Amino acid sequence: MKKIQNQKGFTVAELLVAMAIFAVVISIASTIFIRSLRAQRAVVKLIEVNENTSITLERLAREIRTGTDFPSSGTYQDLTFTNARGEDVRYFLSENRIQETIYGQTLPLTAEGVYVDNLEFVIGATNQVPRVTILLQVGLPENTQDISEVKSQIQTTVSVRPLNN
Repeated sequence: MKKIQNQKGFTVAELLVAMAIFAVVISIASTIFIRSLRAQRAVVKLIEVNENTSITLERLAREIRTGTDFPSSGTYQDLTFTNARGEDVRYFLSENRIQETIYGQTLPLTAEGVYVDNLEFVIGATNQVPRVTILLQVGLPENTQDISEVKSQIQTTVSVRPLNN
């Protein structure tokens, strides 16, 4: 019988080593892929929080800009004043959401997934015109994976410009 000298193929040991290396590479790649998907979802949630907060601040600023009867200078946890339509308006923080009370009815202004950690109104006056600075800290609820500690600190100042009657 002739001896086969040039065998082509792999031994069982070579196949096992190759499969083990392949399994390690695939598990590392899938772990990186899953983490990047989670990070992308987290970033999308943070963008939604900032957009919702921006819309809420714009609403507050619009009402404050044309309001009257503001409290005296100081720092307040809630703000009560009369808007341009003569309605008493109150903005305050409750259950980690910015709330508005108007016509005796209280409604949340920030979305459910927005966690408002702090809300302050600083009232000052320049040339007898009230100036309201809104300070707030927002983020995601505490149980949000890996990013609940990420908070945005936002500050905006609104100068009151009453409408001429």
